[in-house]
Amino acid sequence: MWRTSEPSTFYSRLNFSPLNARNDVGTLWENFFISERLKYTSYQDIFANHFFWRTTNQQEIDFVEERDGKLYAFECKWNKKS
Repeated sequence: MWRTSEPSTFYSRLNFSPLNARNDVGTLWENFFISERLKYTSYQDIFANHFFWRTTNQQEIDFVEERDGKLYAFECKWNKKS
């Protein structure tokens, strides 16, 4: 049962601040890209395996797709500087 008198943890964690005032824009951009890529491959009937890749030194590739025996790597950057 939902109680409207109690504050919801979910809603209290939402952040509707402008993008230039947020410190998680890169993470949001990465999430948006991956979501859109998964939708695209699904709608186009493209079969692909999807992975994330990170080394023990914390180097990473944001999104890896395996299609027809080939690997495709995607790096998502919000800033040109990073």
